[in-house]
Amino acid sequence: MILTIIGVNDCFAQSTSSVSTLRRKNIDQSKSENHPTKEQNSPETNNDNIQWLRVVYRDLDLSKSPNGSLKNIADNSKDLFSILLDLISKDKIKVYEYQDGIERFDKQTEVNAKSLFDRFDINYNNGNIDINDIPSRDVERYYIIEHYFFDSRASKFKRVVKAICPVLERGGITTPEQVRYPMFWVMMDDIRPYISSIMIMTDDNNNIVRHSIDNFFELNMYKGDIYKTQNTTNKSLVQLYPDPNDLANARDSIEKSLVEFEKGLWAPTFNSPVKTNQNKAKNKPVVQKPTEQKTSPTRAGAVRSVRRNHSDS
Repeated sequence: MILTIIGVNDCFAQSTSSVSTLRRKNIDQSKSENHPTKEQNSPETNNDNIQWLRVVYRDLDLSKSPNGSLKNIADNSKDLFSILLDLISKDKIKVYEYQDGIERFDKQTEVNAKSLFDRFDINYNNGNIDINDIPSRDVERYYIIEHYFFDSRASKFKRVVKAICPVLERGGITTPEQVRYPMFWVMMDDIRPYISSIMIMTDDNNNIVRHSIDNFFELNMYKGDIYKTQNTTNKSLVQLYPDPNDLANARDSIEKSLVEFEKGLWAPTFNSPVKTNQNKAKNKPVVQKPTEQKTSPTRAGAVRSVRRNHSDS
């Protein structure tokens, strides 16, 4: 009898435990379904949501407005390039090799801080760099990688800056012409927490207008020429179109195709003609009054008139 009771209690305890475990699993599953994680919400982590994608490379000239704000930061002594080097020296962000081709951002292309600074003759000592060695004045442009894509889950067409690359411009050894040296790539998602609070001026006509560097890129406030699109031949636009006129036409064609694609996503809405006098009372039908017909004098009346005239005469 005692053994039977003990066995029943054990079975009941196991059953209760399994039921509570099942309930906890269902609750956790419900939470994950009702509150998806950031990775689940991000359309770029789920390729099933992306039905169309185009990768575009742009050249941002800092000598032109509004791009110059990235170099001449009014509210901070450091420009964007100095901020990037400081983050790299303290090992806060990852750095990737610049490749003359399709860019890859993985372990194989990752670069450590020491080798990067040695390559550009910047003194680096245990996470500290000499501010006098930062060649900020030589950084006259940035390359950026944009992703244009359609998120079918959110039904939105998006333009996102994925990566940014500072470009040094220095005089050549044999020629006085400036030579471009793309330095490295950093992911925008990695640097976003550090540039979201740094404000820059974005309006030449109203100098009080300020935006963060993060918003500057997120809102696509920059201006830059397309120098490459991801293609099967892996060639830049200059390689595909050596003639300057053909190059300009190719850039215009790409810009227009991006705009036209976004417009073509949405079906035009046909508005029904606006009805006037909708709020006015309907006009009542006009009721014609019966017309009064003039009756001709009767024969008897005519005879009496003749007789009256005859008697008078």
